[in-house]
Amino acid sequence: MTHYDTLGVSKDSSENEIKKAYRTLSLKHHPDRNGGGDEHKKKFQEINEAYEVLGDPHRKQQYDAELSGFPSGIFNGGGGGFLTTLDKEKGVSLETGTEFYPLENLKIGLTIFRIDMEDEIQYVGTWPTGYNQNTGKTRHDGLEVSLSYLLPKYLKVYGNYTYHKATYKDGDYNGNEMWLVPKHMANAGVEIYLPYYITLRPEIQYVSNCFLSGDYLNADEKLEAHTLFNFYAYYKPALGKLNLMAFLGVNNIADMKYSSYGSNYGYGSTYYPMPGITFKGGISFEF
Repeated sequence: MTHYDTLGVSKDSSENEIKKAYRTLSLKHHPDRNGGGDEHKKKFQEINEAYEVLGDPHRKQQYDAELSGFPSGIFNGGGGGFLTTLDKEKGVSLETGTEFYPLENLKIGLTIFRIDMEDEIQYVGTWPTGYNQNTGKTRHDGLEVSLSYLLPKYLKVYGNYTYHKATYKDGDYNGNEMWLVPKHMANAGVEIYLPYYITLRPEIQYVSNCFLSGDYLNADEKLEAHTLFNFYAYYKPALGKLNLMAFLGVNNIADMKYSSYGSNYGYGSTYYPMPGITFKGGISFEF
């Protein structure tokens, strides 16, 4: 079961849809509301673990890469089996944020965070011979800004921006940036509500450049930035107790050539290209 299955969302779900699903499920399965049963405790933990990944744009990107068969470069390492030599990750997270409504149906959110980690796990090398290892102390500083405006019955405009600086805080590379962590990520889109329960959603996604895996000195070429254009169409009819949703989508409409993972360990740069223009579709229902 994937994190998407746990939250009942798809890879194409918006940030707000993922957050809404998390809040609904965490409230439903909170142990304090269900007599503290083991089943609900386990489910509540799974829900929180899923949202920790899917609720963070960078971690979601790395997770999607793992599902596609590419190794993750940071946060929880990559694949390669169970390793008994790894220490547990430890960290302290500080976060503050606010939401305000300067106009009716206009919401602006701001979150500032700092995460100090110890023994953070990184994937070193290239798949399939790469491996996980503990890094020393690291720090993640950043902020997230989100905006959404709803024009009832017609459309919703949304967007968010994330700044994320990750650095090593001890050892030979103290002060250098961690590799495979883009400093800037943003996405924006609009949901257009049409008759007959049809919703159209064009969107744009941007990821800035970052250092390649293995570039501890921050001295080599970088993984290039990329911008993607996607388009989705949804059909959500009102069918009483039956909750039906069908969708068709096109990812990377411009057929952008890009990579989400790259490495350089002294013998040349290696890149893992991502798919070009991709068509997808699906149908789900609950009753």
